[in-house]
Amino acid sequence: MHTNAHLPLSGLRNALLRRAALWGTFLALMFAGVVAEAATLTAVQSRKVHGTGTFELPIDLTQGIGGAVTVEPRAIGAGHQIVFTFDVPVTATGAPVAFDEAGAAVGTATPLIAGNDVVVTLTGVPDNKRVTVVLPNVNGAGDVSASLGFLVGDVNNSRSVSASDVQQLKAYAGQAVDATNFWFDLNTSGAITAADISAVKGRVSRTLPAVPSTLSVSKTGTGTGVVSSSPPGINCGADCSENYPAATVVTLTATASAGSTFSGWGGACAGTGACIVTMNAARSVAADFTLNAVVVPPDPGS
Repeated sequence: MHTNAHLPLSGLRNALLRRAALWGTFLALMFAGVVAEAATLTAVQSRKVHGTGTFELPIDLTQGIGGAVTVEPRAIGAGHQIVFTFDVPVTATGAPVAFDEAGAAVGTATPLIAGNDVVVTLTGVPDNKRVTVVLPNVNGAGDVSASLGFLVGDVNNSRSVSASDVQQLKAYAGQAVDATNFWFDLNTSGAITAADISAVKGRVSRTLPAVPSTLSVSKTGTGTGVVSSSPPGINCGADCSENYPAATVVTLTATASAGSTFSGWGGACAGTGACIVTMNAARSVAADFTLNAVVVPPDPGS
């Protein structure tokens, strides 16, 4: 067993002082927020102030941006507040970012740490968007994210605005906002009024956009060739993948190089004719090219 018994009193005193100094430094760092607990995301909500009350719409964290996302039907106003709640206090995060259904950055995201919550205020986000908010490096560790839709008037969370939304909102007209009806108060005035009904009526037939799907092409075999697409986007060659809007019908054509033969399709297509795919999900297609056999003529002198 290691002890300090062999140290003279002065050496023992110095060793204890060094240990105390190290422990004091650790405590100082911890209370300064440098040493932080790993944080687990427990909930995400969309928060808005209605008159004198604040109400939060829970976000379904099981849905990705292309899925049945929770829709925030209330107008953006001064910004959308997305509240990330963790199981421990948050001491630091990276800069949050927001992306739309096409993967493009959208709006401006500003964080505010408040105990176990990080409130991300989104500004500049247009209506009728699917958005993923990414909060990176929480407490110096992992990233978290939440996906939701912004569609003013979609009070029944169907990801589209219809006559059904109008009828549901009319049933609450004239009521003051409370925890049972706040999402019908589209303009967050504190009461459900004719202005809210008018806002829904003006947006009937709007639908959240679908997430583009990726078409990927690969080439196999001993030969060479090019695969092109209509509508344009793939020239493989060098450009072998493209994102297409949902339900786009894409035709792929394979052209063998000199000395090669196109042998057929694999993946989402088969045969040797044109490959036609409907982009209602990600698709992968393989084009097989075979190097032609070289026929060596007989030596006339043999």
